[in-house]
Amino acid sequence: MARRTGERRRGKLERKEAMEDRRLRLIKCETLYGGALGAATLLISFLAQTPFPKTPERMALLPSVILSSSGVVAGGILAGLTTYWVAQRTDKARHPLTWMALGCGYGVLLPFCTGVFLPVCSVFLNRALGVIARSEIAPQVLNALFRAPVAAFVHGAFGLYTGLLAGVCFGTGAWLIDRANTASKPMVAHYGTYALALVLALAVVAVVTFVSPVPLAQLG
Repeated sequence: MARRTGERRRGKLERKEAMEDRRLRLIKCETLYGGALGAATLLISFLAQTPFPKTPERMALLPSVILSSSGVVAGGILAGLTTYWVAQRTDKARHPLTWMALGCGYGVLLPFCTGVFLPVCSVFLNRALGVIARSEIAPQVLNALFRAPVAAFVHGAFGLYTGLLAGVCFGTGAWLIDRANTASKPMVAHYGTYALALVLALAVVAVVTFVSPVPLAQLG
């Protein structure tokens, strides 16, 4: 009798650990995908702000990488927190409409949250370009923090449409990742989830890297 009780307890503990592993894996994968979408949304938003009749052009590599990091941080945090909140169970995937609703929230908040981090990233860009000295970084970052609320409002207003499109992409991709994470075969659930998240993230990066800036600007 005691042996059976011990086996049941061990079984419950193993199932609990498996659920925690699935939950953590889902959070990591959704964070990766959300961060990639955040970076892409920022770059597309910048292209969309090109004044007429100028032709939209991509920024140089260094500004693109440093400034888009604000989108990576904002998108990753939003996706991670959203998944942490919704993934209380991992026995089956959530309904597609659940992820689409969460995607709408992600899309609305993304440009505003990106705008919060954008002034700080601009400071590090200026340092990388030699515009400011190393000793000026701390006061410039402090000044950027004070400007963050205004930057969040401005960038959020201009990037809301692009953010909503990103929200649709997030809802769709997040549901696919969730489905992979709840696969009945352990190999598919473990490796397939990471692979799918990586493929989706790389696909987003590839679109903003290789697609012509003109059609991309029309998404903003």
